[in-house]
Amino acid sequence: MSPWRSLLPMGAGLILLALAALVLWQFGAARKAEGEARAAAEAAARWQAALEAQTRQIAALEAAAAARASAATTAHALTREKLQPIIIHSLEEARTHETTPAGAVLCLDAGRVQSIEASAAALGLEGAAAPGGGAAALHAHPAPDRP
Repeated sequence: MSPWRSLLPMGAGLILLALAALVLWQFGAARKAEGEARAAAEAAARWQAALEAQTRQIAALEAAAAARASAATTAHALTREKLQPIIIHSLEEARTHETTPAGAVLCLDAGRVQSIEASAAALGLEGAAAPGGGAAALHAHPAPDRP
């Protein structure tokens, strides 16, 4: 037998072994790529879930801020309305205002006004009017013409 014939089975075995190693290497590379793709997909899903959670949180914060702004605007308007002076130009207007709930709280009856004026005069406070001076002050300025 020639020396080449004895090497032929051994060469064929080496070729088969090399082919098997190549197939295993390709299979391993494919599994590695599959694992990397799966890991990337899972990371993208986690990122998307975190993004959605942050979007919901931002929407809740914006709604809370809008509610706070609305409440503050309402409170400011109510406070501003309470601070507006009530200008009464006639005795009839004063009597009408006194009958409203807001007027009953703010208006002093004639006896209380006279007692305040008497107390101020008794204390000798400067600019204190004589008792009953409130009525004179009320009629000192005529009511403006209204349309």
